[in-house]
Amino acid sequence: MTAVMVTTTITTTAVVTVFITTIIIPPPITSFQIFPCYKPIEKYKVEESEWAPQNKEHTSPKLWQIHVYLPGITAKDKEKVKADILELTTLVVHGEAKYHSHCSSWNEVVHSCSCTLVVPMPFKISFKIPPKSKVEKASAIFESEVLVIRIPRE
Repeated sequence: MTAVMVTTTITTTAVVTVFITTIIIPPPITSFQIFPCYKPIEKYKVEESEWAPQNKEHTSPKLWQIHVYLPGITAKDKEKVKADILELTTLVVHGEAKYHSHCSSWNEVVHSCSCTLVVPMPFKISFKIPPKSKVEKASAIFESEVLVIRIPRE
């Protein structure tokens, strides 16, 4: 969007000077990363993947929350995981996590691995953000192998 501002100056000799100033107003930010840090996104491309880690979605009238279980990912590895909000309507969690061939139930607090295969793999999960969500107040934390994303609702 471009706005034009016209300034007119009249001098004592009756000469009219017109200055035209073009002000470029940037479009509002509609896509941004919320984890591991906040930053606007201009162009977006994430490769599709066939695998995604376990996740749970919780919705209430006041809060929408996503839990993504990332066994074997430590605090130092969390930079390999990203959470993005696209066009204010979609949450995409993507990156690299450890695929476990026979993970035990997610209800356990700590992952005790007896898997036959553990391999780093790319992943991508998309969620439709519910109506009346306040995406500008989205937050994300990584704790005990779980990425928790919270978005307040009206």
